[in-house]
Amino acid sequence: MRIGGIKYVVSAVLVLALLAVSVGSVAASPADNNGKGPPALSKIVSVHYPKGMEAKGGGKGPPGDKGGKGDGGGKAWYKYGGVHWADSQIPVSYVVNLAGSGDNGLFLDGLKASFQAWEDDAQSYIDFEYGGLFTGVPSSFIGAGSMNGSNEVGWTSLSSSFPGAIAVTATWRYTDTGEIVEVDAAMSSDLPWSQAAIGSGDPNSSTGDPDAYDVQNIMTHEAGHWLLLGDLYTRKAGEQTMYGYGSKGELKKRSLESGDVAGIGQIYPGAVKP
Repeated sequence: MRIGGIKYVVSAVLVLALLAVSVGSVAASPADNNGKGPPALSKIVSVHYPKGMEAKGGGKGPPGDKGGKGDGGGKAWYKYGGVHWADSQIPVSYVVNLAGSGDNGLFLDGLKASFQAWEDDAQSYIDFEYGGLFTGVPSSFIGAGSMNGSNEVGWTSLSSSFPGAIAVTATWRYTDTGEIVEVDAAMSSDLPWSQAAIGSGDPNSSTGDPDAYDVQNIMTHEAGHWLLLGDLYTRKAGEQTMYGYGSKGELKKRSLESGDVAGIGQIYPGAVKP
């Protein structure tokens, strides 16, 4: 894995905390994986809340004061605790189920564009690959949750397990190495969704449907969790894609900002993909 030279950007206390629970996340014990992986597995659950709700876990302090890099014009805000994809797992393949989303014909394009935003960063060699459609609910959100060897994005009710949550990402990783085994993302079918047109214009200059959450906006944030960047909750990090709160009509998370770019460049460095 080409992560030599990575500088941890959170304190030692937060790094240890992230290995059990991602920043701004809810703890979840590893479920029975039905013999499909080694016993030394653990699960990290990251929850995306709307503004106005108190997030479970996480810290309010600015990570940039504890090792974040200056970017020439301000702090490069990001949090990372050492969990990563092995090179052999890149490109990271994912499959999608749009059932329960209220798909307007653009949702799949929005999801693909979400992953593409991280691929296009010139400072990183991370790569994603769309693997087609699947049926059912992402495996981490069925009953007590389990693994099935597939990285999945889909919609399901989150109101009982994660009241008020917009989306939740579950990451399975080897406890001893920190290498990711599987990631599943669930978008809340209890909430209204839309997908504004995908264009080349600045997403910060336009507003989506004020009565719904934008698929591309929210999934770009969730894709950051697939790379194990943590949520940020300080006001100064409010423009970053990994800012922990989301809003209806918001589009600004579609594009990466200084901290997002710095973080992904630290985990998967290099302008040339292997």
